[in-house]
Amino acid sequence: MSKVFDYIVIGGGISGLSAAWKLKENGLSGLVLEKSAKAGGCVESSCIAGFCQELGAHSVFNSYQGIIEIIKSLELTREIIEKKSLPFLLWDKNQVTSVIKSLNLISMAFSLPKILWLNKKGKKVNEYYADLGGRDNYENLIRHALNAVACQDMSKAPADFLFQKRKRDKSLVKKFSFKQGLGQFINSLADSLNIENTAWVSSIKLAGNNYFVTTKERQYIAKKLVLAVPAKSASGLLKGIDDSISSKLDEFRQSTFYSVALAVDKTKVRVDKCAGWIGKNADFYSMVSADPVNENSTLRGFTFHFKEDLGSIEELQSKALKLLNLKERDVEYIKTKENLLPAIGNQHYSMVAKIDELLNSKSFGITGNYFNGMSLEDCVQRSFGEAARLISLKS
Repeated sequence: MSKVFDYIVIGGGISGLSAAWKLKENGLSGLVLEKSAKAGGCVESSCIAGFCQELGAHSVFNSYQGIIEIIKSLELTREIIEKKSLPFLLWDKNQVTSVIKSLNLISMAFSLPKILWLNKKGKKVNEYYADLGGRDNYENLIRHALNAVACQDMSKAPADFLFQKRKRDKSLVKKFSFKQGLGQFINSLADSLNIENTAWVSSIKLAGNNYFVTTKERQYIAKKLVLAVPAKSASGLLKGIDDSISSKLDEFRQSTFYSVALAVDKTKVRVDKCAGWIGKNADFYSMVSADPVNENSTLRGFTFHFKEDLGSIEELQSKALKLLNLKERDVEYIKTKENLLPAIGNQHYSMVAKIDELLNSKSFGITGNYFNGMSLEDCVQRSFGEAARLISLKS
């Protein structure tokens, strides 16, 4: 007879791994099934001779309490490296300029005191931030900066979806990565769990109190289940198990962007040291530089997050080279990654609330970056919450 796990997590990104970690910490036996050859999802680091840069998420902050809990349990604090404070610049019409030059400082001075009483709740991004910074500053800069953070148009999204306020752990530096990039954290977390890669789940069935999870190679059995995959994928897997939740998940829209990362000898590129560029009137949402973590390296790294439907991988790589005024022979490597995110609209929280209402007593959980935020910590907190709910249920 096949072993019956306490839980199975489908999806080996930060959401799935953190859910599995929390369940394991509470003494449950389990398994993570990841369709790719390695865990990571939206986190992927590229390293060469001690030089690292990111193709997805870029930073951890000392306010990320859930992630810090995991870091400390894995004894990774000694691997932390501080990200130096460097400015973001604005790319507009093929020119790089200071962010300050794009602001109407008088308008900002009149509007900024509103931060003392303005409330994000119930407001869309364009409403709240136009009030906070002035309409002209919102149109000229702020909306482009917010789109750069989320890698999509956030104007109609709920204002409180971005920048959750959290308590800081002042024993750690404010903003950091790891000696081998964020991938070092993901790899260490995955290594602490029972995980099977290249395990593409084709179907799930519920029989009695057990879930039967089928891949190409075999079938697994678990008492409880966590779906840590994009909403559309979760919707498909839940058909026949819970059609109401499946139908609600199918309402979420998805957004795709493409990351192109380049590493180049620092003598061959003429770009001022910076945290990156905010794209305005550009094909990219942002360019994030590796300068804050590689100041002593002979290499520099640049990761462009391009908008959707701009051509093939080769065309995107060509765009990245052109933006930096480089030839292919100039770079040490150039890599591309497809990233999938939820497309956030103004009805987002009502959709999430309905799913959570339907999930309340279910023996399966759903987590990911499409609930209460897209940051790594938002994903972890959602996963911790779902793990706690499942643990509280009677077996």
